[in-house]
Formats: sequence, C-alpha cells, structure tokens
Amino acid sequence: MNTSAMSRLALVQFLVTVIGVMTTCAMLKLHQYGPETAAHPEPWMRWNPAAVVVRSYGFLLLIVPAAWTFVCMALERRAPERWSRSWTVISGAVLLAALIGFLAWTTFHPFFWQKIPLREW
Repeated sequence: MNTSAMSRLALVQFLVTVIGVMTTCAMLKLHQYGPETAAHPEPWMRWNPAAVVVRSYGFLLLIVPAAWTFVCMALERRAPERWSRSWTVISGAVLLAALIGFLAWTTFHPFFWQKIPLREW
C-alpha cells in the first residue's frame, strides 16, 4: 500500500480527535454533568468550560486535521523549495501532540475543585 506520511498523520489526528471527544463526553456523563447540574453544580466543584465546549461542539474539532491536510498539500505543491515533506511531518506531529494534550486535559479534568470558605460561628 502506497500512502504518504501526510495521510497517515491525518488519519491519526482524526482518530485522536474522535476518541478524545468521546472520552470527554463519557467523563462528563460519569461525573453526572447534565442540564440540571450545569446550572447548579456541587459547591465544591466547577465544570471545566473547555470540556463542556468539547462535549457540545467537539465535532467541529474535525476541521483542524482536515484544514492541516489541505494547507500542507497546497504548501507542498506551490512552494516545494520552502515547504518540504519534513516540514509537513513536523507540523503534523506538533498538531497531533497539541490535540492529544488538549483532549487529554479535557478528559482527565472535567471539573475543577473549589475551596469552600469556612463559616464563622
């Protein structure tokens, strides 16, 4: 099978995005995020706004790997002396690391702990 590094990286980026959005949704559901708990969470917790946005609009993150693929294709065709295949691989690996880091953060931190002030007697 003859596939380029760009297509392999794009496939992995798509898979990471889909799996990351699904795990973020699962973690929010596991911690009982819903319409009634979104407005009034427990006093010791605050929902992670990035995780809530990923839950609601995570499908839009699929635009990121698609846009990277089209931009790299255009750059490799129009300016091969400035943008080589190695730059495509490096930029794809950096984007993949950024996606993994962001989606791992939203998965493992669906809410933030808050300190509750002590009441004076």
